[in-house]
Amino acid sequence: MTPPTRPDRATGDALQEAATESAALQEAQPAAPKPKDVPPPPPSPEEQANLLDEVRDYAINYTRNLPDFIWSKPAVTSTLTGGKRGGWRMSSRRS
Repeated sequence: MTPPTRPDRATGDALQEAATESAALQEAQPAAPKPKDVPPPPPSPEEQANLLDEVRDYAINYTRNLPDFIWSKPAVTSTLTGGKRGGWRMSSRRS
């Protein structure tokens, strides 16, 4: 480990000058307090009524916009009856 070196004359003079100049400075002022968050005012009764109407309509119509997962097309299933030609016979029909 090398011992610390002494600053040269120019560096020492610059440090002394900075110390002298900064001694005349005013003390720093404390930071300004953070402003408090002020919530926006509540909506007017008319705006509240309009908002409730929109939400009510959305809720009532919500299920109308859902995809139809119920099978609504007719389905026919057939069964292989055997034989030389491999005949097929309708076994069920769902509509």
